[in-house]
Amino acid sequence: MRFDGAELRMSGRAVTNPVISSSNSERVTFRAVSTERRYDDAVGEWVDGDEFATTVVCWGKLGVQVLQMVRKGDPVVLDGRMVSRRFERNGATEYMQECKADHVGFDIGRSNNRVMRNPRHASENPESESATTAGAAADVAAADPTGEKDPFALARTAAEEPELAGAPF
Repeated sequence: MRFDGAELRMSGRAVTNPVISSSNSERVTFRAVSTERRYDDAVGEWVDGDEFATTVVCWGKLGVQVLQMVRKGDPVVLDGRMVSRRFERNGATEYMQECKADHVGFDIGRSNNRVMRNPRHASENPESESATTAGAAADVAAADPTGEKDPFALARTAAEEPELAGAPF
């Protein structure tokens, strides 16, 4: 635990696709929003409340993984530190708040089964591994520059990309 800043833990949705910063290839950013849901007794249903949105900044290996895995519309959980940057624009001082992420993960409770876990090894359970999972696992393995196998890596196919028309965010 840190004692030197404003910590942020947030559950929400990615509202933009991650992009590499034009000024620094180690810096990956995306926007995320969290919408409060509360039960309105007068109406008898759940309604949207306040929203909180932030730019999420990821560095190094986290940035590489976010760039490969997170897509607009994905439910995410964030853990990081809020920072404020000051800059000059048109002669006026402006401020921008960002979350410097330590951890970014999928909120699997709200993922609509679009994310699947890779098996540790194909030989451990060959009967249950589908061709789609095998192909996705190979794509993730090929994208890993270290060559290490990550048993907790997530994979998605093009058919599993989110349909954003009419999305509830």
